[in-house]
Amino acid sequence: MKTIRLLTLFLAVATVSLLAGCGNEGKSANPPATISVEPGDGNVVVTFLAESGVEYWLFYAPSSALDSTNFNTLPGGKVIIQAVSPQVVQGLQNGTTYYFTMNGRTDHGPGGSGTALVSATPRSAGGVWNLGQPLATADLRGAAFGSTFVVVGTGGTMFSSANGVSWTPINFVVASDLNAVFYGIGRYIAVGAGGVILQSADAVTWSQAGSGTSQHLYAGTSNGIVYVAVGANGVYAASADGQTWGVGNAGTTRDLAGLAYGNGRWVAVGAGGTIVTSTDTAAWQVAASQTVADLKAVTYAPAAAMFVAVGAGGTVVTSPDGVNWTARPAVTQTTLTGVGFGSQFAAVGDTGAVFTSADGTAWQAVASGTSSDLKTVAFGNYRFVTAGAAGSNLYAK
Repeated sequence: MKTIRLLTLFLAVATVSLLAGCGNEGKSANPPATISVEPGDGNVVVTFLAESGVEYWLFYAPSSALDSTNFNTLPGGKVIIQAVSPQVVQGLQNGTTYYFTMNGRTDHGPGGSGTALVSATPRSAGGVWNLGQPLATADLRGAAFGSTFVVVGTGGTMFSSANGVSWTPINFVVASDLNAVFYGIGRYIAVGAGGVILQSADAVTWSQAGSGTSQHLYAGTSNGIVYVAVGANGVYAASADGQTWGVGNAGTTRDLAGLAYGNGRWVAVGAGGTIVTSTDTAAWQVAASQTVADLKAVTYAPAAAMFVAVGAGGTVVTSPDGVNWTARPAVTQTTLTGVGFGSQFAAVGDTGAVFTSADGTAWQAVASGTSSDLKTVAFGNYRFVTAGAAGSNLYAK
């Protein structure tokens, strides 16, 4: 116990000494002239003009009483030592206003005076959409995020982007239309017409795998153990490594357009309101979807413990377990073709339709700034990315 008390005392003294500059020859330095804070989804990005040789500390708290000396006395007060621009501050609560100040020092000296307070309020991605430059004349049909965004489309079109804003063509030649791309187990999988399957560990170097089927594949996902793709006439293909695939039928002859995994269950959706589910990808059961509308996409939100499927005529159906479904009021007359989840749901569709929902049941229309048909949506890097007809693409953070 004595040793523990001495260690605790040592750590306390060390912390105080660090904040005071440890008595070395370092000096205070001027803080940045200004700092800018841009809110995101559960985060903010702090930018400032750094001076060579100066170490900057960033203090923040959900309190306007914040300064560079009292941050550790305020609830939620924190400091980032050796902040660099742009500095991403994560783990923030959406809807809560945070305040920020910075100071500077040299050679680990004591901090100088802080900047004037600036504030920002993080908010769920999906509320404000930004239109990107068309990526191609091809239609983009699938999007995914792993360590980077990837979009795929007709004629084997493929692009990647770290931020959903600046895109780079992927130089892999395949003539088949690519309908979907997904990520899991450290690998991207793209699927498409005639059963084509491509795989990549880095979104740069791709190879083709034999799917064992000539049926069109329209969607896929991974549960972290196995990859599964679904498609025309109820076909499904499964693989543990992305290279060797087994093929079967998911208990229907209907085309399956969307696939999600959650709560220990695979859920595939498709034509005529078809929903089939499986816990092992071997045995599939038909679920009552409560709709006859074509279903185009499905997602699972762990935070909401909810499956959401969307489709023709603005159809939305939801389920807590993938088996028992509830039809929700149509949100539009437009066909919805993609749905994803970040800290809220986002659904996209024809004529630039974008809708968001916190719970999957109450939806709000959001201006997208485009009339292009949007075919797919993905979430990653604190933002949504959607893409569609004639290379159209947007992002929302």
